Amino acid sequence: AVVSTQSGHYGRGLPLQEDYEENITVYSSIYGLLSSNCQVAIEQLPTLIPLMITQLTNKKVDDETKAKLTEILQGVTSQYQDLTLKSITSDQAEILKQALAHVNGS
Repeated sequence: AVVSTQSGHYGRGLPLQEDYEENITVYSSIYGLLSSNCQVAIEQLPTLIPLMITQLTNKKVDDETKAKLTEILQGVTSQYQDLTLKSITSDQAEILKQALAHVNGS
């Protein structure tokens, strides 16, 4: 899966509809871009955040990928809390809350 970094095209191929085993590679790459404060990736957070939250409930997504998604979302929510809350629905907020509580042992 190729994720274009041209603004406006970033994330267009997500979520993956086939080749689910590629998810871990894709989301690890996104994690790397966000960790290095890649401006293009940060600009796409309003699109990426709800998409990643939705993938947490996708039965076709494996546990390793869900763990990586949760790790990304944990970092994003702490660093960009207002942006996160503006980007998601109340249902997505509940999914995110449950995922983060699970990670934090609550």
